[in-house]
Amino acid sequence: MISNIARKQTRIGELLGEKLALQLIYRRCKAEADLSEFNRVWVFNWYQKWKAREINSYRNILNLNQQILALHNNQQNRRNMAGIPQPFFDWGDDIPDFFAKLRLYLQNQGVNPADNAGGPPTGREVAIGYLRGCMRGRALEWFDEEITTKQNWELANLLDNTGQANLVAVNGRTAVQIGNQALNEVLGQPGTAIVKLRAVEGPWDEDWRIAGGRPTNNTPNAPNANAGNTVVVPGIRFGQAV
Repeated sequence: MISNIARKQTRIGELLGEKLALQLIYRRCKAEADLSEFNRVWVFNWYQKWKAREINSYRNILNLNQQILALHNNQQNRRNMAGIPQPFFDWGDDIPDFFAKLRLYLQNQGVNPADNAGGPPTGREVAIGYLRGCMRGRALEWFDEEITTKQNWELANLLDNTGQANLVAVNGRTAVQIGNQALNEVLGQPGTAIVKLRAVEGPWDEDWRIAGGRPTNNTPNAPNANAGNTVVVPGIRFGQAV
């Protein structure tokens, strides 16, 4: 009798041990399955973002190529193409020297980088297309990464509660009126130092460093959106690209 009880207790202990081992194996398998699912979702999301970015890049490049093709097919511009060679720019080249040559080249082509009324394509769009066509090597990679694949222009140092409907109105504000909507370099600066207007400064003289101007794919966000985000305006001008 006692021996039977002892054998039963031993068997129960063995079964409990097996149960514990199976529970540990199950937990390990579940943890591995959860990790695999997390990795699958992460990789899929990364792929979707990469795919969207590549499609956007392809569309932008195709659009620029179409603009350049339209320019070359225009007889008046073709007559202007002789005389001044196209300049090229690679990482480490002299920037002021390149801009001086590019300016002469665009003038010779009859392209006005400030023109946003003609077209399509407008002079601004054609000028940006030519600018990209001048890029080589690492500079071309940077240009496509930072400009070609972007749609809009962000003022990273200016928030959207300025009470002004557009950048022209922001340009007329004083530093006091801009107040706590100013971040970083914009602190204490008047609107004229933050926003560069085409009517005041030419496309070769725009300086957006104080405003923290940079290309972005963020949705346009007006200066009076009052959403607590930075200001984003649609499109990228030639003066911003250079």
